[in-house]
Amino acid sequence: FPLHRACRDGDVGALCSLLQFTTNQADLAVEDSFYGWTPLHWAAHFGKVTFTSVFSYFFGKWTVCFP
Repeated sequence: FPLHRACRDGDVGALCSLLQFTTNQADLAVEDSFYGWTPLHWAAHFGKVTFTSVFSYFFGKWTVCFP
């Protein structure tokens, strides 16, 4: 779960690279097999406020583009 790891670790470079190649919004909501958490859960749990903002932006953007 590379997206989950990037969010947990606060790895902005990895997050940007992964999001650049993510074409399906559902990929951002995949639950991991350990806790059943999404990348957003990991970011919020570890206090990565910037990451929660990035996810809000991408979810909002894709909601508009792909209703």
